[in-house]
Order: sequence, then C-alpha cells, then structure tokens
Amino acid sequence: NELFFHLLVPSFLLCFCLQRNLQGYVLGKLCYQAGMHEDGIRYLSGYLTVKPSDYKAQKLMGQLCEARGDIGKAMGHYKKSLSLKKDQRDLITALAELYCKQPVEGVKPEDIEKCIEMVQTVFRSHPVLLTLNEKLLAITGKPDHASVEKMLSKQLASSQDIDIHIRLVKLYAESGRQMKALQYCQALNNTGAFFHHMEWQLCCVDVAEACFELQQSSGKSEPAVMLEVSIAILECFTHIFELRTSGSFVATDQYALLLKFDRLLSVGVKLISEQRSLLYTMVLRELAGQFYLMAGQFLHLCWLKAVEDHRVPTAANSDLYLKLSIACLMASLKALPPSLLPRGEMEVKVMERWHLLACSRLCAVGHQLDLFKRHSPNYCDSLDHFDEGQHLLAKALFAGDWASSTIVKLGSQKINYSLQQSFVAMDDALKTLRLNLPNEDELLLYDEGTSL
Repeated sequence: NELFFHLLVPSFLLCFCLQRNLQGYVLGKLCYQAGMHEDGIRYLSGYLTVKPSDYKAQKLMGQLCEARGDIGKAMGHYKKSLSLKKDQRDLITALAELYCKQPVEGVKPEDIEKCIEMVQTVFRSHPVLLTLNEKLLAITGKPDHASVEKMLSKQLASSQDIDIHIRLVKLYAESGRQMKALQYCQALNNTGAFFHHMEWQLCCVDVAEACFELQQSSGKSEPAVMLEVSIAILECFTHIFELRTSGSFVATDQYALLLKFDRLLSVGVKLISEQRSLLYTMVLRELAGQFYLMAGQFLHLCWLKAVEDHRVPTAANSDLYLKLSIACLMASLKALPPSLLPRGEMEVKVMERWHLLACSRLCAVGHQLDLFKRHSPNYCDSLDHFDEGQHLLAKALFAGDWASSTIVKLGSQKINYSLQQSFVAMDDALKTLRLNLPNEDELLLYDEGTSL
C-alpha cells in the first residue's frame, strides 16, 4: 500500500496536471473571447509549458497580452508564432501595426527593416508599409521633405495605394509647393482612378482652396491661374456631391457645398470673360449644368426628407420646392456635352473627361425628368415662363434653416451668400425653360458615353 501511494498517486497527479494543461488552449481561447484576459493568460501559460511550439497558442498568447496592454510581450509571442509558421498574413499585419504604434526611441531600425521585409514577402503592397517606412525614417534621423518625398515616390513605384498619393500631395502643400500639389491632383484626376474616393476628393479640395486663397492674398493674382484653380475645386465638388447624395442626406453638408459652388462658379464666369478660352468656356458651361443638377437634387431631397419627417410645409411652399427642383433639372438639360477638340493629347484627355461627366449628368437628368413628366405633368408644363425663377431659387437654396446654422469656409475665409457674388443671381437659365426630353436613342448614347 505504501509503495502504491508513493508511485501511483504522483503519476496520477502528473497525468491530471498534464491533461489540465493540454486543455489550457481551449480555456484560454474561451477566456479571450469573453474578455477574461488574466485568466486566459494563466490557462495558456500552462499549455505552453507542455507545447511551446504550437504557433496558434503563441499567437493567442500575443493577442491576450495585446488586449491587456502588454505590447512588448505581445510582439514577442507574435514573433515566436511567425518563426514557427511564416505565412500568417493577418499576424504579419498585426505585428507591423504594433511596430507603427511604438515610440521612436523604443524600436531598433533593424527590427523595422525586418518587419518591412516580412510584409513585402506576403503583400505586393499594403498601407502599413508606408507607416513603417516613415517610422524607419524617423528612427534613422529627422526626416526632411526631400527624404520623405523620395520614400513616397519609391512606394508609388510598387503600389498605387490612395493613402500614398494623399500623403505625397500633403507633403507638397506643407513644403510650400501648393501649385505642384494641385498639378499632381489634376494629373491623377485625368486618369479617372479615384473619382469615387471621398478622401481623395476632399484632399484635392483642400489643396485647391489653399491655392485659391494664396492667389487672392498675394495681391498679384493671375486670372488664368485663378480660373484653373476655381475649375479644379468645382470638379471635385461635383464628385463629392454625388458621393454624399448616394449616402445619408445631410442638408447642411449639401448646402455648404452648393454655396461654395455658387460662389466659385461666379468667379469663373467673370474670369472667362477676360481669358476668352474656348476650352474653359465649355468646361464652365458643363459646370453650370452640374450645378443645376445638384440644386435640383438637393431641393428634391429636402422635400422628400420633409415628407418622411412629417414636416410638410404649406401647400405654396411644397409646390415651390417641387417646381424649382424640376426647373433646375430642365436648366441642367440645356447644357449639352462639350465637343472634343483635337488640339494636343493632353487637351483631348481633359475634354474626354468632361464629355463623359456631361453624358453621366444628361443621362441622370433625362431619366429624372421623364419620371416627373409621367407623374407630375402639371409642374413640368407650368415652367415655360418662370421669370422669377432665379430669385426664388436663390432664396430656396441659400435662405433655409440650414443656412443660419452652418458656417461655410472657402480656404480659411468664412463666406455667406451674397447677391453680388452669386452665379444663381446673375444667370438666366430658368427664364427660358423648355422640356425637351432626350429620346431613347439619345439616352442610349449618353449611357454609352458614361461607360466609355
């Protein structure tokens, strides 16, 4: 009996402890999912004493340590897991992101270089590579604009990630090269690659507005440059409005965009009379068509929002909003696509871009007006003589509740609606409206134009 007690019981206890430790991975995983990080680490530590070469357990231990805030230990376990199994893409990204969060003085440059190499082995390009390279520059010495620009250009050679383009544009602007930043934006916009990327469009607007403000404050503004900058901002506004309209509707956001669009369009119209450029004349005509499309959609969405919220205004106001919405769409329909001018490769590319934008606009306007014509024919037929339309439109767009609660800035300058600086006030597109809907063949051509 005594021999049995001394030999069998310790063996039984050892087996019991071993079995419990082997269950530690499952228990640790359950604790991690439940947010019980301390208990998870205790269970998993026992498991790792038995199976230290389990890459999954090393990874889970790293996740538990990271969740607890022990970044150093987390990185150690991640590295151990990757040494056991190298092709864990998610873990490589997680380790790289932890390196990015580390303070400069707490990281060795060789560790960053090794991490960059590791990321590049499994990803052709990845946003974290840019941050890692910036971290490496910061560790090896104070990065200047030239070294950062060189690093970004090198990154663009292997990746067309939008974040790299945005950082390069901001770098140009921060180093006092606003016009170079704007030219870079325009060159990239000519490719059409990021038209539907909100962050890129907002970046372009920031750069162009800075150039606009620089021209205004210099006292030696060049009309040709002012016109180019104004058009660059307006083109971005066109894409931003489309992106915002497709998402959740916020009246103040749309109002701010329309007010700036109205102000800059009036600047462009005044400048074009001095420049007499056929190319810019066609572009501004298209931008005017875009403005009326935006205004029509804005008024219609305001009306729909009021109906949804059971805040239907008086009958007179309700009729006016719908009437002005249709009038704006009819005014937009009057601006035909700009013709393509074979005057150099660059100019043709620019005009092709505007031609496609016009086709997209006319296609949208044609279908919307067709719906109005079928469901609200009385509104459409009552707009033949709408002499007071411009005044009513300006009041409806820029004197609503959102106008008093929204601060609008162009660059760093606060702007308010001004009759003397308003495109809507000086234009007469609503005075001569005719509902000439495009036929099926024309709509088909516009559809094909948007898909070229």
